[in-house]
This record gives sequence, structure tokens and C-alpha cells, in this order.
Amino acid sequence: MSQEVDQKKLGSQKNAALFTLYHAQGAEIIAAEKLEAAGKQAVFQATVRKQAVNSSNMANNQLASTTQASQYIRQSVTNAAVCAANVKVAANSILRLAGDIGNIFSILMAADQDSALYKSAEYIRDLINDTAYSAETASHTAMEASMYTSEVASATLLDQSKNTNGLVNNLLKSCSADFDATSQAAAAASRELDTAVVNRGLVEGNLQDIAVDLDAAQSVYRTMNERLNLDLNVDNPGETSFTVHFAPIVNAFEDRNMPLPVVQDYYIIVVKNSKKFTFSMATAAAILEEEESKRHILKIDISIPQGTCSQMVKFKEQVLKDADGDEICYGQPYVVFLLAAYTQAYKMALNDFSNYLSAPSNTFVLTILWPKVQITVKSAFVTTKKDKEQTGSIYALRFHIKQNPLCDCLPEYRCILLPATTGLSKPGFVFDLAIAQQVAPGNYTVAAYMDTKDMDDHYIAYIGGETTDNFGSPLTDQAEYYVLVLTTSSPTVENTAGFTDTLSDLGVHSKFQYQISDRS
Repeated sequence: MSQEVDQKKLGSQKNAALFTLYHAQGAEIIAAEKLEAAGKQAVFQATVRKQAVNSSNMANNQLASTTQASQYIRQSVTNAAVCAANVKVAANSILRLAGDIGNIFSILMAADQDSALYKSAEYIRDLINDTAYSAETASHTAMEASMYTSEVASATLLDQSKNTNGLVNNLLKSCSADFDATSQAAAAASRELDTAVVNRGLVEGNLQDIAVDLDAAQSVYRTMNERLNLDLNVDNPGETSFTVHFAPIVNAFEDRNMPLPVVQDYYIIVVKNSKKFTFSMATAAAILEEEESKRHILKIDISIPQGTCSQMVKFKEQVLKDADGDEICYGQPYVVFLLAAYTQAYKMALNDFSNYLSAPSNTFVLTILWPKVQITVKSAFVTTKKDKEQTGSIYALRFHIKQNPLCDCLPEYRCILLPATTGLSKPGFVFDLAIAQQVAPGNYTVAAYMDTKDMDDHYIAYIGGETTDNFGSPLTDQAEYYVLVLTTSSPTVENTAGFTDTLSDLGVHSKFQYQISDRS
């Protein structure tokens, strides 16, 4: 009993350590994905920040140029106004001079037109008139120059440049803050990954330690069972039979040259596991004394050779009952006792007229095996336009299955997606049937039954944007995943202990690349 308790305890510890390792490896994978995503985001933010720095430098240079231009334009407006005023004064003076010369020319023209003085005055008059016209033109040009210079919106341009510079600098601050936050996130993700790697190593070490202890306990149990209990054990408990193995009892008087027949008959008695510690020789003897037709006992009709004996018990071909007279059923834990009825001669030689009753065998449970799904992604992923329009999914996983004729109910098919590790033919973490049974409900997709006219049952599961992998992480575009299907008892199954779950095979044929882009 102590050995069995130790094995159960260590077995539970090993399962717990295995689940812990699974979650530790999941945490490591998620941390690695976070680090990769943070690294990509950091590169992107660095590019954005570099562009923001360049834009800020340009905005600063623009502001400096605009400030200087505004100062020069204000000075130019003043200078142009002064210049226009001075040109106007000069033009007025020239006009007055031209008037005076005109008056002089008029006097000379009236007094003496043929004189040399008249001709000189006429020549001077023409020159001063041209000069006056040029002075008027220059004054008009100076006024226009002053007007156009004053129309330059240097103040507005300076205000807009200041606003632009402020916005660009604020953008730089925001981009720098985002870059710093992303860098810190990448550093935190790196630290998280380091912690996850260390934790996974510790968990692996703990699992190995427990596995060694369990192997040692199982070795001790096998040795004690072999030497003290005729190596009695039950294996291959299936849907219709189980096999009992034991070593025949050896003649205790062989070394005294007393070749006596030892055992007249061997009997197998099936006992409920809950009653194995109360089942005794008296109970076995009472069963043996009943009428043969009423005995809840199985006689082994074989000649006992030297060595281990095996007896296959086909409980579906005959009505086999346990020691309580109850029919053997699925899902009930049982043990087997071996009853050896000594020959009368051997009893007399022993001077003991009791028979031999073994200790209980290992516990076994008879179950019905749920059908195992075979997944080939190339043929399973057939997505139609109707599927996508009605469900919004990207993929439709279809498969068909032959149901077990022993089952009177339908199972549940859970489609689980495992992230594939690049370069490996299997996931980079432990995953087996026991772990598949513990995957959270939100991390798998239950396939729906399709009503077809085919003899096989057809099922379909839709995979889309809301689907997650076995760790609960959203599916990543262009990433590869393995598709596994766990066949387990549905909520409508009452005797769940009477069924054994199955998990589809993991291999290259069950791997696919998830793509968010539209698929025809």
C-alpha cells in the first residue's frame, strides 16, 4: 500500500511539474514574441523619431530664416519709405526749376527769338523738361517700391513659422516619448524573457528530479511485486478485453527431490479498487465454494509452464462479474487477485491446507476509445466564399470520422492550434494528451457537426481573427501553426470515466501558415 501511495503521489507531482513546465515554456514563447514585437516596434519608432528630428531641424532653420527675413523686411520698408520721400522732394524741386526755366524761355521767345540766348534757353528748357519727366517717373517708382515692400507679410510668415516650429517640436517630444517607452518595453520584454528562460530551466530540473524519484518508486514496486506477489499485473485494458500476467508458483520442495504437483487450478478474481484492501482469503474461499455456475471467478484453463503466464480475459464475449457479483463495466477502477488452489498432496507436504491468495494487482480501468482524427491540412483546409461571408472566418477546417460502434453517444472535437517553432518538426514545448485535456475553453475551437449523406460523420471548425493558440495568444499573420484535434467526452456524456480521449498526430501534414490576407 505504501508503494502504491508513493507512486500515486509522485505521479501526481510529475503531472503537476509537467503542467508547470508547459506553462513555463508557454510564458517563454510569449515573452519571446513580445520581445520580437517590441524590437520591431522599437525599430519603427526609431525611424519615426529620426524623421521627427530632421523635421525639427528644418523647422528650427526655417524659423531662424523667417526671423531674420522679418527684421530685414521691416528695415527695407523704412528705407523704401524714406527713399520715396526724398525722391518726391527732389522731383518737386526739379518741377519748380522746370517751371522757372519755362518762364524764362517764354520771355526770351517774346523778346528775341533769333538770338543765341534764345536758342540756349530753348535747349535748357528741353533738357529740364526731360529731367522733370524722369523725376516724376522716379518718384512714382519709389512710391510703388515703398508700397510693395510694405505689402510683404513678414509678420504673418513669422507667426506661421513659429506655430509650425512649435507643432514640429511637440511632435518630436511625442515621438521621443514613444521611442523611450518602446525602448523600455523592449528592455522589459528582454528581462521578462530572461526570467522565463531561467524559470523554465528550474522547472525542467524539478521535473527531472521527480521523474527520477518516480522511476525509482516504480522500480521498487516492480521488484517487490515480482518477488512477493508472483509478478502479478494487468495490462492492455481495452474495449473488450484485458490481459493478466503472473509467474507460476514454484515447488518449495524441489531442492529435496520431492517433485510434487503444486497448483491444481489458478483463478482470477476481479475486485473493485475501492474494496481491494478488505478482500481476503475468507472471501475468496467463499466464492470458490459456491456452485460453479454462480461463481464470480475465472478459472485459467491452461497448463502452467515454467515462466510468466498470460491470460487474456475477453469480458465482452462472456458475462464477467466482479467479486460482488456486479457486471464488469466501463469507467470502474478494478484490481485482480490471483487465487491458487494447491493440490492435496502439496498441502499435506506443507502441512497447511489453505490455498494461496495474491496481493492485489495494479489498478486498471476498462474504457472505450474515442475515435482518433487524422488531420491533413492540405485537404482539411477548404474555405469557400460562402464560409467567409457567413462566418467572417479565414479558414474552414473540415474532417470526417467513423464513430466507434461501441459508443452510444457522440464526442466533442476540440481543434487546438500550436505555434510552430522555426526549423523544428515539432513545437518548442511539451504537449501531449494530458496537457491537451487542460487547454482552457477559450483557447480551442469546437468543431460543429455537418449533416451529410455520407456514412462517415463530417465536422467543420472555423478559424479567424478571434481564434487564439493553445496559450491564448492571438494568431500572428504569416506564422505557422500545428493543428491538433482532441476527441473527448461532450457535456452530454454521463459516464465520462468510461471513455479514453484521443489526440490527433503531430507532424508536417498538420502544419499550416496563417495568413490574414484575403484568400480565394
